[in-house]
Amino acid sequence: MRYNLSSARLARLLCGTGLGLVLVAGGAPAFAADAAAAAAAAETGPVHIDPETPDFGRQVSELVVTGASAAVTAAPTKTPLEATEPKSIIDRKAIDQFIPTTADYTQIVNLSPSVSGTSTNGPGLGESKSVIRGFQDGQYNVTYDGIAFGDANDTTHHPAAFFPSSTIGAAVVDRGPGAAGDLGQANFGGAVHLFSPTVSDVMGASQKITYGSFNTQSYVTTLQTGAIGPLRGAKLLLNFDERLSDGELSYAKG
Repeated sequence: MRYNLSSARLARLLCGTGLGLVLVAGGAPAFAADAAAAAAAAETGPVHIDPETPDFGRQVSELVVTGASAAVTAAPTKTPLEATEPKSIIDRKAIDQFIPTTADYTQIVNLSPSVSGTSTNGPGLGESKSVIRGFQDGQYNVTYDGIAFGDANDTTHHPAAFFPSSTIGAAVVDRGPGAAGDLGQANFGGAVHLFSPTVSDVMGASQKITYGSFNTQSYVTTLQTGAIGPLRGAKLLLNFDERLSDGELSYAKG
């Protein structure tokens, strides 16, 4: 049921119930008048709305209040509204802000709920495995741009040898069994979908050098060719990722 209220009556109702409402809009004179009316009406106490006679005075056609939680906008993972099973999206911005440059994809997916894992020698410098909702590595799929990959001997993975964080533009952790079209040998445990970085239409280059504990060094060079003239729509991204470290473990240089 929908009621229309005059501005003065609405102000009296808000004051009587102890509710505060701040509106920012272009109609400043009208709101100034309403504020004066509200101040005068505040002395008379709360009012009761008669549902049988809701129309009186100047009408407010519609009142819409919208807002976004700061926690939602700042969260490192997002959930699509159209998701039919538990799913988290980790974009490149979150990877840059929360993940070490030496890390591999296992540290990235740890940002997602229900995912855990540790590295034996520091991020990206040793063997590490992820656990998704209790399913061990080898019991879920890992894909890169839609192509499933794994070890030659079974469905497990060696993250230290595949896809450092600099080669990942986004990651999607699907904690359900997936759709019928999903490729791989272990859909029942879910899936980790990795996507390559965005290839720019503009030529450019960047280099990132970091240094950390245990003499850990990382050098990431990215080259973008931009649109290649004779080849319509063709463009190329080259990524060079080199890392050196004495390692957190003794005699385990990487």
